[in-house]
Amino acid sequence: MGSSLAKPKRTYLTVAAHIIALYLPFAGLLGRQRYQRLLRELAQGVPGAREQFYCDGVARKSALVVVVIVWLSLSKEQYPFQLEGVTLATTALWCAYVGALVAASVWFFRRHGDAQLRLLQRLAGGLLPQSRAEIQWFKVVAVLAGVGEEIVFRWFLMSYFAAYWGTSRDEALYASSIVFGLVHLYQGALGVLFTGLMGWVLGSLWIQTGTLLVPIVLHTALDLRILLIATPERMAALNASLSTAKPRSGRP
Repeated sequence: MGSSLAKPKRTYLTVAAHIIALYLPFAGLLGRQRYQRLLRELAQGVPGAREQFYCDGVARKSALVVVVIVWLSLSKEQYPFQLEGVTLATTALWCAYVGALVAASVWFFRRHGDAQLRLLQRLAGGLLPQSRAEIQWFKVVAVLAGVGEEIVFRWFLMSYFAAYWGTSRDEALYASSIVFGLVHLYQGALGVLFTGLMGWVLGSLWIQTGTLLVPIVLHTALDLRILLIATPERMAALNASLSTAKPRSGRP
């Protein structure tokens, strides 16, 4: 993967690229407002609130991914999805490796991850599915995030910074990771930090392996593993233990 890109000459592609790039941090603010509204609706017991949140999110993200894919199909100044010389065998080996790491993390966190789950509950507990229908929707959300966010934040955004701002490949990686973190503003400052760091890891994996398919597989697997770790039964048990552990006010 080259370190820099030539600036595109087509004016309409330039305008479109700037609009998309400016929208992404703004989407973080919108996402925070939507998440706060979801929490209020869940507290009020609004039926289907979480499913509606999933549905709206899928529609919004799908539209964004389609727009970005159209831009990528028209622009020649972009980092390649996969470098020449990267073989199917190498890609499969990398995918198997990251798959094994995710499987190992599932095994570990199912046995020892209560502290991490409490943190997840605090950062984004409203997104965790409870019913069977919500679990099915969450699968769609996870796959779309794994595929779509890699296309938008790694493929498009790194190409954007390199082509329009003259950044090096590494600078584009850092800049896109910051934006990726800001888009997760609804998780608070700690969530922004965590997701920004994860964006850097995923982008570095693209650079290291030479194919975007590997970070797509990793991102999707990481999101789907939540269904195996943060099950409704386990989260209910954790919440119950927290409730009983709280000190009672007043004298005995």
